[in-house]
Amino acid sequence: MTLAHSLMHQMPEHVGFSVEEHGAIPIQTVDPDFERIYADLDGTPTPDAQPMELAADGLREILHWIWESKGKRRKFRSALVRLVVLTAVMKPALLDCLSYRELGKRLGGITKQALSHQAINFENAFQIKFARSRSKQSREHMAAARRGGVNHNTGKQKARTQYENTNPEKPS
Repeated sequence: MTLAHSLMHQMPEHVGFSVEEHGAIPIQTVDPDFERIYADLDGTPTPDAQPMELAADGLREILHWIWESKGKRRKFRSALVRLVVLTAVMKPALLDCLSYRELGKRLGGITKQALSHQAINFENAFQIKFARSRSKQSREHMAAARRGGVNHNTGKQKARTQYENTNPEKPS
């Protein structure tokens, strides 16, 4: 006996078959959960309140990142910069898709690098990768191409004086 025959003999009456399109493949119909649908339409809360609780917890963490640093409250301007950066990377249309340079001017002289730095801080704190940002490897590659050498902004190397050669392959 084939699988199709055993399914046809065991299925209840409300199972439909489309013999013309599928041969003897059974198509089973399922009655919807009308009780839950009616409860949702009446506004009765469902037991699935967990997603909103998780969203509220996430929002609390984001607000903490915006407003506090090392247990102390940030200055209003610093918090505003972080809020603007977060808006720029999460929903740029709310800020007319302005560049970091344009946003910095509107914030009263904040550099685009400072705004980018805050976006990277948020990415690192929450493990979120924004479409607008570059990876660490991309930033290092661009810095190497710009300088003609390795990225010297890692903080692990000694500071160079203006007289030191920036490209070790070129003679002084």
